[in-house]
This record gives sequence, C-alpha cells and structure tokens, in this order.
Amino acid sequence: RIWFSNCLPDSPPDADGYVRNFWGVRTHPDKLDGDPMKTIFPFDEDSTVDEVYAHRWPSADALDYSGVAKQCALFHDEYITYGSPWCPFFHEIGWLIGQENYLIWMHTRPELVDAITDCIVSFEIDVTRRFLAACHDKLDIAFFGNDFGTQRSLFISPDLFQRFLRRPLKRFYDLAHEYGCKVMQHSCGSVCDIIPWLVEDGVDILNPIQMRANGMDLPSLARLFRGTITFHGGVDTQHTLPFGTPDDVREQVRSYRALTRDTGGYILCSSQDLIDDIPEENILAMYDEELRV
Repeated sequence: RIWFSNCLPDSPPDADGYVRNFWGVRTHPDKLDGDPMKTIFPFDEDSTVDEVYAHRWPSADALDYSGVAKQCALFHDEYITYGSPWCPFFHEIGWLIGQENYLIWMHTRPELVDAITDCIVSFEIDVTRRFLAACHDKLDIAFFGNDFGTQRSLFISPDLFQRFLRRPLKRFYDLAHEYGCKVMQHSCGSVCDIIPWLVEDGVDILNPIQMRANGMDLPSLARLFRGTITFHGGVDTQHTLPFGTPDDVREQVRSYRALTRDTGGYILCSSQDLIDDIPEENILAMYDEELRV
C-alpha cells in the first residue's frame, strides 16, 4: 500500500493565538471540544464565489513526491500495489465550512458549494497527478477515500450526490485510468443506491463492503452487479469477527468464496479495519480459511 499525504503543516499562532491550517480554517490551541467560537471558518453564508476563488488555497508545489517511486519499487514486482493521496473532499468541505453549513448550503448556496468543491478538488487533482507520475507506472490501483454512507443510507440524497459529488469524483477516476491504474473507491456504510453511477463513471473496485449496512450484503450485491465491479471486504467486523467463533468466521469465508468462485469479482478481507475488539484467533481463522479454498 503506497500512501502520500496531501496535508501541509499549520501556520504558527497569529497575534490572537489562532493557528491556520492549510485550507484556511483558524483554530485556537485552547479550543474546548464543542466550542465553535474557537474555530473561524474562511467562508460564511454571505461569502461570494469571487471570494472563494480569491482565497489562499494550498499549492501542490509545496509537497514532496520524491519518496513515492522508492516505495513502489520495493513492492511492485512481487505484489499488487495500491494507494493514493486519498483526497476525501466530501469530508474536507465540511471541515472547511462546518458540516451543518455544508449540508444547508447545498440547498441555499449551491453556487458557493460548487466553487469550494472546484477549488479543493482542483488542488487534489494536481496532487494526484503528481503522485501518479512519481509512481513511474508501478502503481496498479489508485485508491480514493470518502465516506458517503451511514448504517442505514447515504449521508445525502442520491439527487444531491449526483448534483455535487458525481462529477468531481469522476475527475479522479478519469485521471487514474489515464495513468493505467484500476480505481478503488472507499466508502463505509450503505452506498447501494449509487453503485450503478460508480460503475458507470469508472470505479473498478468498491471498498469495504460493510455487509451489515442496509443493502450491502454480499449475496445481494453479487447478484445485482455481477461482472460490472469488484467488491473488496465483507467479512463482518460488526458482529462475526468480534463476537463470533472461529467456526463462524470460517463459515462466512466459505460462503463468500462459494458465491464468487465461478464469477470472480471479489477480494476477500474484513469489512473494516481489524481493531482490538476482534480476537486474534478469529483473524487467523479468516486468513487460514481463505488459503484453504
């Protein structure tokens, strides 16, 4: 896995004690959790589109890509390499203007949201292009991350997803394909409503298949999208892995392999990261059973 951070360091404190992050959000080091008065966003509901474009946005020139080629060279000849600068612009917009503002302005100030999205995504497209060029054709999969889903549904409606997120996302997918990479899109939660659009726009692999979220059980997804996209994940970290027995884990692995053995389109792994609530014996059972198949 080849990672590259697109973050830049915060500025020193100003005369009032506020530090500025690379997006332009000012926070006070003494900020108490939940105290919005200690955070100053660069835009408010009265900001103009011209002010957005005049804002001091970060430049990809400030980032160092020199270590990327070495990481790729270490692993590419033996393993499938994947990675990216991540580029979670759906979250970054919320961090830049406040999450409530972001959701409200989609309805009340859509032109402002478009401008902010364009500026953030344009920076991250530049970063990603330089990252991919630095890989020297030794990256197999470009991996992009945003969380669009909750346990029950999308964070925003499908209509809003199409209006504000679909075109910016496609810019990343097209760029990755330009460099000969497959595209893996990360999103936790229930994203079944947008999978047809992801397929149409160029996503090759969907991660992580949070199988207990609504509509995300692997048998249903395999039936609906067989042959159009590869699914990555699915071994349940919400119940089976933390609370089941090794036999329960093995049974789930066997069922997924049986489901996709003849058709492919599945990469077996856990539905989320393996954290401390998962017994070691269950992790070993998952991988051991995978190797037996």
